[in-house]
Parts: sequence; structure tokens; C-alpha cells
Amino acid sequence: MNTKRKATLIFIITIVITNFLILNLLTLTNIKTRAHYPNTYYCKARFITHNITIDGKMTGDEWNFINKNLLIFDFLDDVYVGNIYFAWDFNFLYLFAQILDEDETNEKGFFIFFDEAHNGTFGYYEDVRGVFSNNTRVNMHINEDKLLQLDFNEPNFQAFYSFNNITGFQQFEMAIPFSNISENLNINPKIGLTIGIDLEYWNGTFYDDYPDNGRRKVVWSNPAYYGDLYFSGMIISYDFSWLINSLTIAITIIIILLGVIIVLKFCKIKKSQKNNT
Repeated sequence: MNTKRKATLIFIITIVITNFLILNLLTLTNIKTRAHYPNTYYCKARFITHNITIDGKMTGDEWNFINKNLLIFDFLDDVYVGNIYFAWDFNFLYLFAQILDEDETNEKGFFIFFDEAHNGTFGYYEDVRGVFSNNTRVNMHINEDKLLQLDFNEPNFQAFYSFNNITGFQQFEMAIPFSNISENLNINPKIGLTIGIDLEYWNGTFYDDYPDNGRRKVVWSNPAYYGDLYFSGMIISYDFSWLINSLTIAITIIIILLGVIIVLKFCKIKKSQKNNT
């Protein structure tokens, strides 16, 4: 390869690497921005046909093939990385949140606020669901005056908390029932539906009027800042393990047969050489 071609190749590689680094930098910036401007984040809920046990643990294959949404939560001066999973069927919206916070001393909490009409404003009732680390459930409404009101008409709401002392994740799992009763989460789920949501993590610190020093405050009181939750279809998963195992066995047999053939061929050649001598 001549010098000109080498220089051209080095130039192309440099451009590709530079663009890759810029793209990653922009991606990280966007992830960080989601914490400060929550209406920029976009989450996807995957339709499922299997049951999910609400126990605060990601066990078995319940959450396999479910989209993981990486979000960053800031509370006062602390920043937390979270893995958020959404799923749905015709009865429930399922949520599993893993927040990286190794502190076990304070009470924790995770909440989801809904803008059901996805219009950026409060209707007569909007909903908030959540769970604290003592497994107290939050089942409330926000009315037009932005006041929280208790709701005792949704007995099927399930929520559970657990702490993974190996990974350091605070884990929150919920099953929020859909209902056509106006006092409950009044959503008619279907593929393609988009609603407004706000996700909030509470690390146990109490505060009244914390100054806004450029970081976002809790935004539940303004649905115009809510992010999007999109209801998507199911992923059809195929189990190819039987095919892989069959191919592995077939390839092993072929290799053994080839080895036997080579050995027999070698022995035949040796025998032929011996007879010739």
C-alpha cells in the first residue's frame, strides 16, 4: 500500500472514530438532560401475554425481552441512575424500577404520575401511584387545584419493594390496573397509545423549599413537563436452542468422521508405502 492510500485510510478511520465519540457524547448528554427536562424522555411499554408476580424482584424470565429505559434521577444534590421497565396487558400496566442507591439507612420511594389525556394539563383527576421501602402503597389523585387526594377505590393495585444487596439496586415493582371508573387510572390500553408520565425517585431526604440552582425541581405539579410512555406490541421470541444443539451435535459428528477418514487414509498411505518398499 502506497503512502497516499495509507494517509487516506488513516483519515477515514480518524473521521469514523471522531463521529463515534461525538455520537456517544451527545447520547450521554441527552441521558443527563432527561433528568433536568423530563419531557424529553421517552419510554416504551411492551405488550405481554405471561403473568408477572409483583414481589419487587426480577426473577425468572418475567421481564425478558422487555425494553430497558435508562434514566437519571436527581433529588436535591444527589443523582441516581435507574433502569426502568414497562409492560402491559389488557388488565394492568406493569412497572419495574431499579435505582442504583446503596444506602439502606433512609426510607425510599418511587412514584409514577400520569397525564392520561396526554395534553400537558390537569384534568378533573390525574393519577399517581407509588410505593415506599416499607411497602406502603401510594394510590392517589391530583385534582385541578393540584392537591393530592386519597383514593380507596382501586383494590387491585399491587406494589412491592426490595433491596438487592449484591448490586445495590433499590427495586420497586408495580401492577397498576386499568379501569373505566373515573376515580381510578382511566386508560383504555391499546397498541400505539401514548400517555404522559413523570417518574420520581425519593431518597428519604425531607425538604420544603429547596432553592433551584439550575437543577430541576420535582415536576409532578406541571404535566407539561411530563415524559411519554408509548404502548407497543409484543416481541415474538423464538427458541432456537434445539436447533443450536442439533447443529452442535451434527458438527461434532462430522468432525469425528473426518478425523476417522483422515486416520484411515493415513494408514492406507502408510500401508501402500510399506508394500512398495
